[in-house]
Amino acid sequence: MSSSKCNCDSSMDIRGRCCPYRNNKKFLECPARIDTALIHFENNYEIYKELEKDDNSEYKIIISKFLKSIKIKYWRDTMDFTEMFIKSVEDGKWNTEKIKAINDLEFEKKMVLMDYLQFKNKTNKDLCYVVGFLELRENMDYYYSDDYGNWYNKMDSVWAEFDKKINKERDLNFGRILVDLREFYKILDTQHADYFKEKHFNKYQFREGRIVQATLFNDYTYTSFKIVKVTKSYIEAYPVYFDGSCGDTRKITKPSYFKRFKY
Repeated sequence: MSSSKCNCDSSMDIRGRCCPYRNNKKFLECPARIDTALIHFENNYEIYKELEKDDNSEYKIIISKFLKSIKIKYWRDTMDFTEMFIKSVEDGKWNTEKIKAINDLEFEKKMVLMDYLQFKNKTNKDLCYVVGFLELRENMDYYYSDDYGNWYNKMDSVWAEFDKKINKERDLNFGRILVDLREFYKILDTQHADYFKEKHFNKYQFREGRIVQATLFNDYTYTSFKIVKVTKSYIEAYPVYFDGSCGDTRKITKPSYFKRFKY
């Protein structure tokens, strides 16, 4: 008795793969089923006509209907299929190597900054700790005296020199990371510019769960917004700040409010 397990992969000609219409049971166990399904989906003229409609929520409904017709029902398969479809229709496909590079740089930048902040938060105890210092601070006469001022200035100077030596390599790394990120974001800004000039929200670019950045005050200060709802004429999103806090959901009616998408 021959094994029912297939040897299909996404590099094979689709004519040699398991077919969702000829043998659906075997197809549902096929490791290349999502890629195969996407090819059938994109080459269906009726589906193509439906996708041309303007309703921003339409493509999710169309995908759900198609996957149901070929009996793909698992949540993970649906998510993978949707992501593959969106990537296939995006203009100027942003390749995965660049996405990974940006994510790696962002992570590295955060780690460098976190190390620096943790180091600063040690309260300089090893540099300027003086027995009874807190008690002296409570003595307002001493606090406002020249002795305290002279001591503080000396300790501040020592700390600045120590900080400079300790963090020289870290600062160089941080500067390099920022330069690399700026170069990546220049490419992103150019690549995404047209989406923010459109009158309506592009249904594939402005999608639920995606992060888009706005320059609220100048070209160097970015606020990230996470999208929670998308329609043709507006989106709803909440701001995500640098310190990890989030603001209230806002309704935004113009794509031009934003500058770039952040992966």
